[in-house]
Amino acid sequence: KYEFSYITLHDDLKLSIDIDALRKENTLQGHFVDHLMTQYEATTDATTKEDLMRAVRLGLEAFEGEILYHVD
Repeated sequence: KYEFSYITLHDDLKLSIDIDALRKENTLQGHFVDHLMTQYEATTDATTKEDLMRAVRLGLEAFEGEILYHVD
């Protein structure tokens, strides 16, 4: 008999910042967000959109020094 257990996590956190205002800033953060949001607007793939929003969130957390994220 085989038993399989798994868990699926969905990242439903929303950004609590004004993305449009941030995109217009002439800063590294502004250019970073604008670049990713331009890609977000150009795609119709839901998975790609999720990945891009996660990249925006993680990137902004990294700019603030609040991210502890490690990928091997």
